[in-house]
Amino acid sequence: MSITLRTTTNTSTDLLDGGAITYATSTDNPLTAEEVDKNFITLKQKIDEIEADYDATFTSSGAVKDGAISTASLGDGSITGAKIKDRAIDWADQRNIVYINDESIKVNEVSATLTDYLHNTGLSAIPANTVFAFKAAIANSGPVNLILKNKNTSDDSPTNLLTLEIFKQKDVSLNSGDLKEGGFYLVYYDGTTLQLANSLQDPEVVVEQNISAASTFGPLSFDLNTMAVNASTAQPHNLGERPTTFDAYLICVGAEHGYSIGDKISLDSLSGTAAGVDAPIIVRATASQIIVIKTDEGLKIPSATNGNVSDLNDTNWDLEVRGTYRNDNTYSPAYVDRSLDYMARRAHSAITVGNYLYYFHNGYYDDGKVATIKKINLITNKVIDLGSASLLGDNHLCNASYIPFNDAAIFEATSGSIITGQGGSGYAVGEILTLSNATGSGTSLATFKVLTVDSGNNNAVLTVEVVTTGQYTTQPENGTQGVATTTGGSGSGAKINVSFATDFSGRIYWTTTGGRTYYLEPNGSDAKESVIASMTAARGESHRYNVQEIDSGTHYGFVNRTSSSADIRLYTWSNGSTLQQYGSKILNIKNVQDSNGLHPIRNYDISGLAGATPLIKSIQWNKKKDGGGRIYVITEFGLLVHIFRVATGIDSLKDWFDASGTPESNLTYEKTIGIPTAGGWNNNTEYDGFHIDIDVSTGEEKSISIANHNTVVGTVTRAAWREG
Repeated sequence: MSITLRTTTNTSTDLLDGGAITYATSTDNPLTAEEVDKNFITLKQKIDEIEADYDATFTSSGAVKDGAISTASLGDGSITGAKIKDRAIDWADQRNIVYINDESIKVNEVSATLTDYLHNTGLSAIPANTVFAFKAAIANSGPVNLILKNKNTSDDSPTNLLTLEIFKQKDVSLNSGDLKEGGFYLVYYDGTTLQLANSLQDPEVVVEQNISAASTFGPLSFDLNTMAVNASTAQPHNLGERPTTFDAYLICVGAEHGYSIGDKISLDSLSGTAAGVDAPIIVRATASQIIVIKTDEGLKIPSATNGNVSDLNDTNWDLEVRGTYRNDNTYSPAYVDRSLDYMARRAHSAITVGNYLYYFHNGYYDDGKVATIKKINLITNKVIDLGSASLLGDNHLCNASYIPFNDAAIFEATSGSIITGQGGSGYAVGEILTLSNATGSGTSLATFKVLTVDSGNNNAVLTVEVVTTGQYTTQPENGTQGVATTTGGSGSGAKINVSFATDFSGRIYWTTTGGRTYYLEPNGSDAKESVIASMTAARGESHRYNVQEIDSGTHYGFVNRTSSSADIRLYTWSNGSTLQQYGSKILNIKNVQDSNGLHPIRNYDISGLAGATPLIKSIQWNKKKDGGGRIYVITEFGLLVHIFRVATGIDSLKDWFDASGTPESNLTYEKTIGIPTAGGWNNNTEYDGFHIDIDVSTGEEKSISIANHNTVVGTVTRAAWREG
């Protein structure tokens, strides 16, 4: 409403053009009757407008009507916090943030009672996307449950709102100390699960002092001149543990044969004069000592200038030994990814399964002529002696192989979800459910832990997680599975949709000179495995054949080496049976061509370049690698692995050799890669061994293991598989 002041004359205004009220400036100049009427009309209109605004905003009793005040009706800063009284604002606007007081005196429980929560919010249950803020009354020692109740002041009746475990990192239970006494925490509720939004506020950092701890000893000096023949000389190394690694060498203390004082030479350079002495100086380490034995008085040494061997003057040489012990925690699994070389006497075969390298020793030249097996922990370098790998006289071994026994798969549960509407009733969080065995058979059954329940639906199960995978020899259906309560509650009726994966159990097989076949089952630990005699074949020289496949008790394998050709024959044998060729077909591996019509083995192999037929040292089939799998061929002196692909659709060695055409017609040359070995080659390569280490369930190549046989000191090499 505007006001117009009259000055000297009357002013008439149009009420419709602004609704002005006209005033007189003095009694000497009064308003006209017309002007007075118009003023009353204007006042009436303004009063009507105010009354209409009032009726739109307030009830007859003076209360503000629902929705009368919108955000547009309020100017910035028009209402301050001090002007807001208790419950003046509807809780519906702040019901997704709940502040609670932990009332529990239990270690692994957050318990609180909300007052009039349901009444004030107009809800029947806590909605999804609610955040709970609380101060912990006591520290936890393990998984924690949040228990919320509501009490209405009108009837004083408590109502259970929520009982759920609090997780962190989506699905990980709280560890001891994650909740501190007096600590403030936020928990997010998504409708089914609770997740801690803030981690431990004051984390404790523990520094492990032994993570990178390494101890060394030496050099320990032994006077070669004063050492008695065939007698032990010992010195303490003071490590407190058997050394992880150690080195022994001769150091020159008096010039001779072209060597200067301070020069060092390897013990491998020494020879002796006594008959049958292959190792004139032996050095070994125990948990407390380094022990040296000089087995021959007449030591000989090659000249530093021309290599001619001459007698060694003991007074001019000392033996030095130094080494290192590393705590097991020093290494990580990533360590296994690099190449590792080990000195090994008369290494005949090697194979890696997981983090363990199995090393087979040829005992032909040793007392008893008994072959032995050791396994090396590739992470810690710990050596586990498995004892005799074979019976007396079984001293020569073939290339060992690692294959699924009987190709029998073990099925394991990987995940599970509740069938919609099939959550049963009466369950509690933490209850353990066991998968029914109705549609599968196995030695153990899968179990599931109840993560969340629907409190508003008779505590039906909402979500579960796998506790134990179970082991099934017949795959259960990936579908509805009945469950039964075993521990932690009395619920019933829940049904789970379960997903399964296969887990192959593998065995290491090898054959021996005596025609016997042996195996062991790797246990993935430092514990010893049992060596089991599988069968005895009537035909000798079975050590030239390695097991590639087993079908209904019949073993199938390739010849490892022939004396005159690159022809490959597939042989079969079973317990007590004669080793015999399967069918009449022969794989002429030298005739396999690449895409350019070349013969890769002939072109790459040294013998082939000389015009001779390359001799096959090892042939191995990987049946799980893409389609029909891969064939790996290693020839003598080549230091190469030739890789071929088997035609798609071939699932067994029998299928391959029974297929139409020649066996080589079902092979396609892929590539040739080098063999990483530090040991070089021995002239007698019949006793060297190779194995491509493969994941038997997927066919993925993991590494290559090489045993370089040497009369005195050979090597065992394990290197990560590289094709790039």
